[in-house]
Amino acid sequence: MRYSITGELKTGIEENEIRKKDGTTFVSYEFTLKVLEKDKERFYRFKVMEFVLGKIGRICKGMMVEVDFNISCREYNGRWFTNLYAWNVTQDSDFNMDEEAKRVEEEDKDNDLFKTNNDIEDDLPF
Repeated sequence: MRYSITGELKTGIEENEIRKKDGTTFVSYEFTLKVLEKDKERFYRFKVMEFVLGKIGRICKGMMVEVDFNISCREYNGRWFTNLYAWNVTQDSDFNMDEEAKRVEEEDKDNDLFKTNNDIEDDLPF
């Protein structure tokens, strides 16, 4: 089932390295969305699958976006866990990026998750 929500990005995409009990690691990508509901701020934390990162495009803190997502729920040892998986994030067409978002975007350029080898400058002679 498809769900959709619109709000302001509280964080950009954050990369979290997680170590399993067996010693192996994997990377989790997440972001937080702030939504105003009935005069109260609500925060939602979304997970992003690695293969979706390129499809999402560049998003940064302060942007107004629409998030398409799925809800996943599972039981483990008698406890229930619910995750929100974003599969599409689009910038709100009525939103003009404010100065704070532009500043954050400039700061994040060096830490861009979408940087390719062609974007990386090196000083190797070959």
